[in-house]
Amino acid sequence: LMFLFEFFDDQMLAFMVFSVVWVSEIFCIVKVRGHADMRRFPQLFLALFCLFLVYIFSFPLGFSYVAFSAWLCAVAATMLYFVNHFHHPADRDSSNVTTL
Repeated sequence: LMFLFEFFDDQMLAFMVFSVVWVSEIFCIVKVRGHADMRRFPQLFLALFCLFLVYIFSFPLGFSYVAFSAWLCAVAATMLYFVNHFHHPADRDSSNVTTL
């Protein structure tokens, strides 16, 4: 966490970025299980994170919290997309299995 304070002037923004990355990593461990989504989710997250960092470092006095909010909403939408399109169909297919 300390290295983020070097890149971001605002400590609260650095902590929030760390929290979103951590939650995304937990999501990737818990919910992302298929081969296709194991490859796609980290790529999409990296692309969104790079766009956020490009804005933050290009405009140091810009709207950093607005950019963070937009990035957070995009990451949340990506997570919901992966849950709805990849995780729930697997749950529906496994519901046909009978237990003893």
